[in-house]
Amino acid sequence: PGSAWFVQVRPVDAAGHVGKAAAFAWVVPTCPPRPAVTIEEAHAPLSGAGDDALFVFGGDGGVGVEWRVNGGPWVYAGASSLLLQGSAGVAIVAGRDNTIEARAVLSCAPFSDAPSAAHSWYAPTLVAAVVIV
Repeated sequence: PGSAWFVQVRPVDAAGHVGKAAAFAWVVPTCPPRPAVTIEEAHAPLSGAGDDALFVFGGDGGVGVEWRVNGGPWVYAGASSLLLQGSAGVAIVAGRDNTIEARAVLSCAPFSDAPSAAHSWYAPTLVAAVVIV
C-alpha cells in the first residue's frame, strides 16, 4: 500500500520536434498511524528497599512496545509486562517522582520520541535490577 506516482517527459528541440517519451513510476509507502499503547497496570510503586514494580502494557494487538524511565533511552519490551527490580541500566531516582513511558513500535512509522502512555510513582529508595517477564 502507498501512493503511486508517475512522471513522463518528452524532449523537444529548438525546431519543435518532439522526441520519444521517457517515463518513471514509483510508490511512496504509507504507514498506519502509530497505535495507542496503554499502561494497564502499575503495581508496587517501589515504596521501599526490595520492593518491585510491575507494569503491564496494553493496546492494539500485534504491535511491539518500547518503554523508558525518566527520559532515558527507549528499550524494546519484548513482552506485555515489565518487572522493575532495580536500577540496572534504568535511572530510577530515590527521593523523587519517577516516570515510565511506553509507545508502540512500527517498522514503517517515522521516528517519534512521543510516548502514548505514562505512569509516575515516588521512589524513596534506590532498587537493583530489571527483569522482563
